[in-house]
Amino acid sequence: MTRWIERRRAARFILGMALASLLSLSQAEAETRVALIIGNSAYQKADLRLPNPANDAAAMARALKAAGFETIVQLNAGRTDFYKALGQFTDKISRDPHAVGLFYYAGHAVQAEGINWLIPVDANITSQADLEPSAFDAARVLKSMSDARNEMNIVILDACRNNPLPKTRGMDRGLARIEAPSGTFIAFAAAPGQTAQDGAAGTNGVFTGEFIKAMAEPGLPLEQVFKKVIIGVKADTQGAQQPWAESSLQGDFVFIAKNASNATAAGAAAAAVAATPNAPSAGRHVDNASELEQSFWDRIKNSTDPADFKDYKAQYPSGAHVAEANLEIRKLSRSAATASNTPDPAAAPPAAIAAASRSVAAQPPAPANRAPVEAAAIGRWTMKVGASTWYWELKANGTYSSWAVGAQPGSHSGTVTVADGRWTLNATTMNWVDGGTYVFPNPDTFIVTGRLGTGAWLRVK
Repeated sequence: MTRWIERRRAARFILGMALASLLSLSQAEAETRVALIIGNSAYQKADLRLPNPANDAAAMARALKAAGFETIVQLNAGRTDFYKALGQFTDKISRDPHAVGLFYYAGHAVQAEGINWLIPVDANITSQADLEPSAFDAARVLKSMSDARNEMNIVILDACRNNPLPKTRGMDRGLARIEAPSGTFIAFAAAPGQTAQDGAAGTNGVFTGEFIKAMAEPGLPLEQVFKKVIIGVKADTQGAQQPWAESSLQGDFVFIAKNASNATAAGAAAAAVAATPNAPSAGRHVDNASELEQSFWDRIKNSTDPADFKDYKAQYPSGAHVAEANLEIRKLSRSAATASNTPDPAAAPPAAIAAASRSVAAQPPAPANRAPVEAAAIGRWTMKVGASTWYWELKANGTYSSWAVGAQPGSHSGTVTVADGRWTLNATTMNWVDGGTYVFPNPDTFIVTGRLGTGAWLRVK
């Protein structure tokens, strides 16, 4: 029994080391990097709800982790959450005078008499007088950064979305110009007076998608990143939206170093691909309540996690799909009860390592006339995991085998599908199943995304 426990602990350690090594930066910057990321979608007032800011925040968090940032993430933040998260963020960046601080916000915002107010999900605003007690003054972020006295700060506001807040004499659409304090770069999704397009439901806002894509390019200075963002957003929106920035930076900053490791570059590339899957068609603002509900349902209807359906019921207690949600919850609960002998995911084989996703939808079988594994994936792949080296051999007939050499030897085998950007794995020798997405940034790198983390496999030649 003791030996079995030790093996389980060793498996957890190997997985932890694998994920840490895949997401680490080879450039090992001297400065501390900390990001506060807020994405507000689920506003309590139905007419304020947005489909994508929470997606935007999650995508930005993945991209910034790949760039070496410690992230503080608040999804659907209330006013109190803003203050608590900002305090935590300020404390971290104030500990290192060379720290780089980054604040990212996606959601509703409004300007009134030159003040930019970020709108928490619990805000109840019927007039301009409600802004001070209900909203959050964006200037507080800049003041906190100034008080921290760190070397460099970046502020990214994807917060100019058109919104149904009351139209009063003092409240204007878009955001007001902010003069960047010394050592600060401020990026806005849209120019003064413009609104930012939220993107097709279930994807990302146009601005955020382009930003993540541009920042993944190794060695590109921040100012050049933003120029690429401007070009991309203008193209995606046919010129209707043009980002703008204020900067007082005195040095250069790059998200991904030019000499970054393959794993770092692969992680950034994977985040960029995931953030902009439908960028050319992303220029659609969704603000109809029934359409928002339908987009929510479309994103979860194939989920294997009952919590997704419970979230739907909580947000739409009288929604059109409540009966279907109840049915899925009962079905998944029964499945979970009969699968109680499933192994701990911490002991899962490194061949199943994939980018974390809350739930992996069941994938339809490939057509009978198509090979289960696409040609680009066939062959032998390898990954360094702690003190061991793992190999993963995929065959055209939909079977695989995987084995490790080194400090922690092991093996497993089973069936696999790899087609159309989706993969599934059934490790029949270990009673382990997994699935998710994948991408080939180049013919010799296979980035796999799924339940446990992000894995960059390299082809064995």
